[in-house]
Parts: sequence; structure tokens; C-alpha cells
Amino acid sequence: MRLFLKVLLFTLLILVTKYSFSFTSVAVTKVTTSLSTANSSASKSAKFDDQTLANFVEKYQVAIEEIESQDGAYGSRLTQELMNLGSIYQEYGRHDEAIKFLKRSAHLNRINDGLYSTTQIPIIRKLITSLKEKKQWPKVDKRYSHLSWLYSKNFAADNIKMLEIQMEKAHWYLKSYSVQLSAAPLRDLINAYGSYQNALELMSNTYSETDIRVIPALNGLILANYLVATTILAESVTINSDGSYAKEHSISGRKISFMKRKSFSTGVELIQRELAVHNEQQPIDHMHVSKAMLKLADWYLMYGKRQLASSHYKQAYAYANTHNENNNKFNELFNVPVVLPDLPNIYNNSTTNLPNDSNLEDVKYVHASMDITRYGKVQNLKIVSSYPKNNMGMRSKVLKSLRSARFRPRIADGSLMFTAQFQLHVFP
Repeated sequence: MRLFLKVLLFTLLILVTKYSFSFTSVAVTKVTTSLSTANSSASKSAKFDDQTLANFVEKYQVAIEEIESQDGAYGSRLTQELMNLGSIYQEYGRHDEAIKFLKRSAHLNRINDGLYSTTQIPIIRKLITSLKEKKQWPKVDKRYSHLSWLYSKNFAADNIKMLEIQMEKAHWYLKSYSVQLSAAPLRDLINAYGSYQNALELMSNTYSETDIRVIPALNGLILANYLVATTILAESVTINSDGSYAKEHSISGRKISFMKRKSFSTGVELIQRELAVHNEQQPIDHMHVSKAMLKLADWYLMYGKRQLASSHYKQAYAYANTHNENNNKFNELFNVPVVLPDLPNIYNNSTTNLPNDSNLEDVKYVHASMDITRYGKVQNLKIVSSYPKNNMGMRSKVLKSLRSARFRPRIADGSLMFTAQFQLHVFP
């Protein structure tokens, strides 16, 4: 069956900073256009003024000079002071200076504590943060590789401490793939997929397959599988001596092609596993169960399996209706069409709840009206308004995206409903 999956309206929200171990919610964060991972530049005025920064710098420089005079240029005590100074510059948004001192701190740490020392890990993480702020992506990738190598030298593959680096790597590779930061994006996607798999296996073996702590890795793997399914593979052409030609994929392309063939069944399996995890919790969170049931129905719909999708939508509606504990949340799930895919790690850059366009002064947007069929297709699409009004390129791009978009249809009394003149504001 034809795959109805599009990525045109969405921006990935992948953590590229330190992975959170709270496990109480999906570990995601909004990624700005600059891919910043810290609020240093925006918050510097709240924490420091120029004089405060100068005082901190002077304090640490005096301490560094004193240690150098006593212990020499490679004294072990320098490591912490250099890290402190780099951290101060980082908090103030002075990332060039931060990188300079953090690199020296990491270098001295390796000299004094050894190449495999885990004490350099927090320094490398801080260095990665500033490298991201400066958009030095090849160096970020290199530092993540170094971090992964350090973990592998200190912990066995089945050690739960490997979970942190597996999730960090997965987030980074997925971010790199989503905005094409490297010269080998398919390799990034394969690496992200593998890292999420490793994290999921590690958590399942350490805790249990239905432990709630597996959900972040499971959601990451579901997203990676979705991206595999939507990846468009480029072919290289080889001209033979007889004048004939052959099309072929790269090694990464062939692997993605194999994964694509299994993506539908893999997605069903992963979502069913998520559903099983939520059903095993005590007490059961019925909203999480309802959302997982809808996710499975969405998956069938995006693959064009209408009857299966309809059946699962009805089951999700019946379940939610039976366990309706929050009427507002229930309404959000079923009363309006929802643009797909509706995954926790994806940011939907559209909204349906704006009463008019008067609140959108100086904000780029396209206000569209459309009908949504019982199976989520778009009909009678038209532009109501936009800002800037004469930006035809923006309007055309949004129209093209919406024409090929798929929605979860409105559901009432367990039945899929046609929705006329559905209003959507898209923020390109």
C-alpha cells in the first residue's frame, strides 16, 4: 500500500543536550533555528553585567596564575579552575572564550588523570554546548564520538551507565539527520536508530520490557522508524562498457531501503509495545493508553489501511469514553482533526485555536481553510489570509504541504466524521 507520510509541516524536537533521567515525561525540547541548547545569550543580563563577569574572570585568572607558578603549566589543579572559567564565559554567552578554556581543561585532565578518565566527561559536555552555540557541527560530532569512546572504555555494553550516552548519541544523530548537518545524513539516521535500539534493549534487560522507563527510548525508536519510512533515497547511476547503465544505492542507502521495507510492521510492533507498557502500570494512566491507541490507528491510516484504521479509531474512542476522567482532554483527542504524524518528539508548527488573525501582527503565518474527509484527506483547500500578504513563495509552500498532508479525522460517537471548513494557522 502507498505510504501517506510527509514531514513537510514539522520540525524535529530532539534533545541534543544532557539526557534527563526523570523518565516522567518524554525527553524532548524545542530546538530553535540556531539549534541552541542553552539560554546563555538570552539570560546573560539576568545573571551578570559586564563588571560581574570581569570580577569572575579576574578571580579565576589570579587562581590559575598562582597554580601555574607553583605547579607549572600542567598542574592537575588547573583543570578545575580552567573549567570554572570556561563555564563562566559560557553562561555569559562568550562561547569562543569558553571553548578556549574548556579545551585546555580537557587537555590537562587527560594528561593528569589519563586518557580513559571519566572526570573529563562533564568538561566535554560543556564543550559540546558551546560548540553547538557556535554551530561548529563537525567538531560537535567529533566530541560526541570521543564521549562515546570514553564510555565504552569504562563501562561494559550491558552496564546501565551506558544508557546515558546511548540516548545522547541517538538524539544527536537524529538532530543531525533532521537538519542535514553532516555529509552523510543516512548514516546519521542509521546510527540514531541503532542507538535507540541499544538504549531500549539495555533498559528492558535492566528493568523489564514493560517498565515505564523504556518509554523515552521507545518513542525515539518510533520516530526514527517513521523517518526511515519517509526517507527518499537518491540513486547513483553507473555506465557500463556496453553503454547500458545500472542504478544503485550507497551502502547506507541499501540498509535504509531494507529498513523501509519493514517499517510498517516495525511501527505496529513498537506502538503495540508502548501500549502494553502503559497497560501494565499501576494505576493505569488512561489518557496515555488512549493516546497510544490513537497512535496505532494513525499509523494504519498513514499507510492507507483504512479499515484497520477505522476499527482502531473506534476502539480508542470507546476506551477513552469509558475512562473519561478529563472532558477537556477527551475533546482535544477526538473533537477536531489532528495533523499527522502526532508523535511526542515532533513539533507541529500549526494551530487551530486562534479566533482571528488580529493577534498575529508581525508574525509570519498562513491561515488556510479546508475540508477534512472521513479518512483524513484534504479537500477544497484555500488561503484565507497570510502575513506577509504578498509572500507568494511562502503561501505556495504551505499549500503544497497541506495538499499532501494527512489528518486524523474528527471522531464522534465512535464514527469517523467529515469536517467542513476546517481552519488552520500554519507558521512557516
